[in-house]
Amino acid sequence: MKVISTTIAIGMVVIVLNTQVVRISSVVYSIVENTVNEHAQTYKTYAT
Repeated sequence: MKVISTTIAIGMVVIVLNTQVVRISSVVYSIVENTVNEHAQTYKTYAT
């Protein structure tokens, strides 16, 4: 019985970590995207 509950607990931790990673990576991605867009705007301004 203990093995099963331990496995379930580990699975829960893994699921939580996975959702956190997805959330963090999406936040990082949006930050990167915003930065890239801002730089693209400045480059366009300088280019013209």
